[in-house]
Amino acid sequence: MEKSPTRSTADTIELLLIILLFLGLLYALFDVLKAFVGVLTFSMIFAISFVKPFEKLVTACKGKRKLAAFLYALILIAILVQPFVLLISALSHHLKDLSLFIDNIKNNNLPPLSPVIILPNIETKKSGC
Repeated sequence: MEKSPTRSTADTIELLLIILLFLGLLYALFDVLKAFVGVLTFSMIFAISFVKPFEKLVTACKGKRKLAAFLYALILIAILVQPFVLLISALSHHLKDLSLFIDNIKNNNLPPLSPVIILPNIETKKSGC
């Protein structure tokens, strides 16, 4: 059977609409994933640069790749989390000092200014009429 010319035109239009819909969805996907490009790049750099140490860990685990992957993930998480733990610890220490300082101010008024700080002498001018 021979196809009619109107049917081939409808097929072409349908195919064109499907392609346009696909391109629109691809653009929307890119727009959503654009926020994660930096994170994905960072993870690719990590993955590529840590291949050799991972393979050494696999040989140390006698070929058990799942165990090596689990241990390796724990090591990398510890490396990434440690600065945040230290930051939170330092902030809590400084907050304790700050609360003691505020309590001291409430009880004993403001402490004297440092001798290094020199305040300018401001005199009020009396206007004579």
